Amino acid sequence: MVPLYNCFQSSGAPPSSVDIVFLLDTSDGVTQSDLRQQKDFAKRMAKQFGVAPSSSHAAVISYSDKPILIGGFHDYLMGRSFDDIVDSVALTGGRRNIQEALQQTQRMLTNARPDVPRVVFLVTYGQQARELGSQRLREMAKSVRDMSAVLYITGVGVDDNDPQLQPIVERRSDLFEIPTSGDLNSYVQPIAYYVMSRTGKPIQIMRLIITPQLTTG
Repeated sequence: MVPLYNCFQSSGAPPSSVDIVFLLDTSDGVTQSDLRQQKDFAKRMAKQFGVAPSSSHAAVISYSDKPILIGGFHDYLMGRSFDDIVDSVALTGGRRNIQEALQQTQRMLTNARPDVPRVVFLVTYGQQARELGSQRLREMAKSVRDMSAVLYITGVGVDDNDPQLQPIVERRSDLFEIPTSGDLNSYVQPIAYYVMSRTGKPIQIMRLIITPQLTTG
């Protein structure tokens, strides 16, 4: 595995636009503290990509047994700030149904712009509920990739060799192993840098920031 722990900070100009879908885990076992950390992660990541009406766009979906569309790509253009949309996510409980969340994501991506890269950030606190199996999960992940989107999994307390989650990302290094919720924000910059590098978008390098080690495959 390759350690990724050095992150370059942008000079302030946002990178070229991307369309992002954030999937936040609100299922059984996720606490209010965990949810607060997920919200901060999404808001900080959005800032890294310059989410704004004239730049990158973002949508938010929460998921447990069923996905809930919290805000679409254009909702914050109609008087709602992106931070307010994220802050409206609530815990729902219920089993973790990642495949339904990905199906909702596939539908959401039909509203994405055709001429910009598409990125999906899935935050999860574990595997999909065992009784749901993995076959449809793989199919739904493929449907997202077929929409020209790249799926990145931020697994809190999840091994980056997870046999259920590792097969649904395009590259081994697209699954990030985060020790605890409290570590999420420390990984925003290195994950953003990795994703920006993969999209081929320019990053104006200003200075080097040393961040906690992010281990990817």
